[in-house]
Amino acid sequence: MTRACLTLGIAALAAVAGPASGGDVVIAPVSSVEVHEDGARITRRCTLDLPQGRSTLEVDLHELGPDPLDPGALETISATARGENRVVTLRLDERNRSAPAERLAELESAVRAARDSVRTARRLERNALADLELIEALGRGLLEEARTAEGQADLDRFEERMAWISARRLGVLEVLGTAEEVARAGRDELAAREAALLEAERGPRLATVILELEGPGGRESIDVTWLDARAGWSPELTIRADQASGSAEVEVHANVLNGTGTDWRDVDLTLSTGRLRGDEPRAVESIEIDVLEDDADPEVATPSIPTAPVSLTIDDLPAPVTLPRGEGRLLVQRFRSRCLLEAIMRPVLRDGAWSRGTVLNSSGRVLLPCATALYLDDEFVGMPRLERTVAPGESFAVWFGELDGLAIEREVLERETVTTGLLGGGRLTRTAFRITITNERPDGLNLVVEDRMPTSGSDDIEVSIRSVSPPLSNEPGYLEGARERGILRWAIAIPGRNAEGAPGSATIEWTVNVSHSAEVETTPIPR
Repeated sequence: MTRACLTLGIAALAAVAGPASGGDVVIAPVSSVEVHEDGARITRRCTLDLPQGRSTLEVDLHELGPDPLDPGALETISATARGENRVVTLRLDERNRSAPAERLAELESAVRAARDSVRTARRLERNALADLELIEALGRGLLEEARTAEGQADLDRFEERMAWISARRLGVLEVLGTAEEVARAGRDELAAREAALLEAERGPRLATVILELEGPGGRESIDVTWLDARAGWSPELTIRADQASGSAEVEVHANVLNGTGTDWRDVDLTLSTGRLRGDEPRAVESIEIDVLEDDADPEVATPSIPTAPVSLTIDDLPAPVTLPRGEGRLLVQRFRSRCLLEAIMRPVLRDGAWSRGTVLNSSGRVLLPCATALYLDDEFVGMPRLERTVAPGESFAVWFGELDGLAIEREVLERETVTTGLLGGGRLTRTAFRITITNERPDGLNLVVEDRMPTSGSDDIEVSIRSVSPPLSNEPGYLEGARERGILRWAIAIPGRNAEGAPGSATIEWTVNVSHSAEVETTPIPR
């Protein structure tokens, strides 16, 4: 079947019309596909010459599976004539469309050749069996002569003739075995070719749309579009980070599922995050006013409004796209980005260090939540998931796994509680901490170390930090967010092993003060 739009005159169309069809069968290849998460919008297009007045055409949409044709599918099918003619009626039907006459003639010729081959093998079998029967009769006659043999000369002649008969018998048996093998293979080939011919004569079961058009006729392009839920797509990232250059090559892929029963070859493909059948806004929720309890705070309950999903259309794919049935993987975009690699240590939770890369989205395109294939210096790391949407110009973090050669120890140096105030009416608990980091690696590293301190949940309790060395990070995003929640973060550089082989090291120290009135009871102060 040709993949280009086929232009046919009405006389030529009549020549390819099926015997059971109600109109002319036209070849309308898939021209464009818009793939959504929950299906695809598929368009077939044909260009042809129409007669003036009314005409009827059949366009095959896709192969049908074992399930019956859904009558409700008609609601999702539309047809448009792009010129001066118009579509009057449209109905959906199913057909068994046999192969073209040229293909049927080719298969019939192959069946005839297979039958001739089987007949030839059977003749060889019959001839070999006849020769074998004749040789065995000669052998029986020779045995009768041997019983009446009187001298040595007769016996010598008997042995000579028996050797000849034996050799001929072996030769005929070999021919017979070959003929039987050829006959078996020929019968198998004949059965396969007959089945192929039967299948071609019956043809695939197809969903077909039958159109009636009316107008002045002439050259016309017709689009038939339908929705198919057996398709979808999901994004995937591949990130190849390079420690030496501090950069990463990022590839945006689309994993496309084509279960529609049609081949998408040389099509204009568009990928969309919108739902094919649309989204609904959440229903308005009721709220109520109740009697305020004496010990309750006056608070207005406002229903939360969910964040709107990101709407994204990817239509600048390499064209044309070829995607056969099944699953396909397309490269949507490749870009190089800054990738800041850091070692992250959180000793309050766990010993060790993890490699984190902060990647800038310099693609100019929204990156969607998806699986991510990570490589660090050409070594595969894993398949974590990007859990959020990343806008152009925004950065996101990826984790490359645990780092070897780094050790960390967190210890409480001292803890004491003293009275404060002129009359001893206050209490102050002072806790001093130390973190010691050792680097056995030959190279130095940039480290981000995170710990925590308690925060106050009451105006009667004051929590402060003192004697911090080295100073905490002054990154604006940290100071305005995590710092207010009591998260402590240091950005430090630690050297590698020196020339004598001694490991590099770094130390962090700080003190936390918790003060309150002696009359106030607090929850346990964490270490």
